[in-house]
Amino acid sequence: MPHKTYDAVVIGLGSSGGATLYHLAKAGLRVLGIDRFLPPHNRGSSHGHTRIYRQAYYEAPVYVPMALRALDLWHELERDTGRTLFENVGGLTIGKETDELISGALFSAQQHGIAHELLAIDEITLRFPAFSPPADTIGLFEPTAGVLHAVLCVQSHLEMATAAGAELRTNETVTAIDTAVDGVVTVHTGAGIYECGRLVVAAGAWAPRLLGLEASFHVTRETVSWFGCTLPSARAQNCPVSMIALHDGRMLYTLPDFGGGFKAGLHHSGLTGDAHLDHEPVSLIDSETVAKEVARYAPGGFGPLRESVPCFYTSTHDQHFAIGPLDWAPNVILAAACSGHGFKFAPAIGESVARMVQSLPTELPMDVFDVARLGAPAHL
Repeated sequence: MPHKTYDAVVIGLGSSGGATLYHLAKAGLRVLGIDRFLPPHNRGSSHGHTRIYRQAYYEAPVYVPMALRALDLWHELERDTGRTLFENVGGLTIGKETDELISGALFSAQQHGIAHELLAIDEITLRFPAFSPPADTIGLFEPTAGVLHAVLCVQSHLEMATAAGAELRTNETVTAIDTAVDGVVTVHTGAGIYECGRLVVAAGAWAPRLLGLEASFHVTRETVSWFGCTLPSARAQNCPVSMIALHDGRMLYTLPDFGGGFKAGLHHSGLTGDAHLDHEPVSLIDSETVAKEVARYAPGGFGPLRESVPCFYTSTHDQHFAIGPLDWAPNVILAAACSGHGFKFAPAIGESVARMVQSLPTELPMDVFDVARLGAPAHL
């Protein structure tokens, strides 16, 4: 059983963990990444073929600088790997003027000078015939939005990390974390013991139990579906990503067909889940719930169901991220709880967390994500 020492260890090698590992290795640190599966995999929160990228951020303007930095870093990763990771198809937000989805996006766009257009219903259906907006709604079109190829993004960060000297331990489960008064963190797995000066926990839905923070997070099992559409209006060259505020308070999101189908889901609509236990396929009822809304509001993308998969959201009470050192263990840094909207930021999160590991100031506003607001753990 190996017993090794590193400058830093990263637990969880999805979008944020892989990006953090890359930026640490790039900075010249001796780093180890651990994942209980073989990433990129479909058991966490970083799968699903494609993910939405946007800048006119309805959740809060504080995310905009991070989104801008992330896009620069995605392009940098594209240049370094020779891969196309980002597709600039644009983004369409649909809702009533008073809906947070519209008012928040408009506020962030105006605060940060993000290019946007406001569209009436007839303009939406003329320009983007895949969609059939709800009555009394308007559209906000964001030309800088688009799609990230999720699996390639995770794979690229991990490949670049190993090329820069990072070590990987996959299919290996962390069983315990010990924090010592001398500043050394010991990570125990079923296959080894690893010591480090700083530990980064980017374990998504597994992080709450690992850190004793079950009471501070809400893990839900969401459904993502793909439909075999046949209309050109739903294909990537003709169709933006979308977020549509429904009259019952839910939000439908869609991504265009890149060859694997028209992707859709209902944001934050899943039931409480447990990443340790929930391995069952998506039920027909859950798939039909998504299909019903696609047929109604994005009929151009509707067709036979090709696939439905589960995806875990790990959310805080305010649905803002949890990024930073733990008060009770400052040499342990949490990079998790992205609350269902974190993938797009992965390289910027990784860069910022890597700077925290090195005790350097972050170049992005991270105070809103302070882990102190979560409360003390039940155990560690």
